[in-house]
Amino acid sequence: MTILAIILAVAAIALPMLVTRTTRYRITNYRIDYERGILKKKIDTMELWHVDDISFEQGLLDRIMRVGCIKVLSDDRTTPQLDLHGIPNPRPIFDSLRQRVITVKRQRGVIKMDVSPQV
Repeated sequence: MTILAIILAVAAIALPMLVTRTTRYRITNYRIDYERGILKKKIDTMELWHVDDISFEQGLLDRIMRVGCIKVLSDDRTTPQLDLHGIPNPRPIFDSLRQRVITVKRQRGVIKMDVSPQV
């Protein structure tokens, strides 16, 4: 019974670390590539001109560890929400990503229109 508890404890610690180590993000001027997988790799791409909103979150433990989470909301069909977890030195990356989204939308002439119902 003790050995089983030790194995479960080690797995509970090692699995999140393994998932974090096998997740990669690449932010370019036009897209975000999100690669993940332990045994099977999967890569998704989100074009920056699809991005509707981005937010930044950093709890107390994250601030101590100097990491954070950037949440990207988009109108992309396959990936409407992309959470970038464990980003080191996240604030400059968040600011840069926000600027890149604005730049790409201007280049493409994308205009956001509010289609709320009129009362």
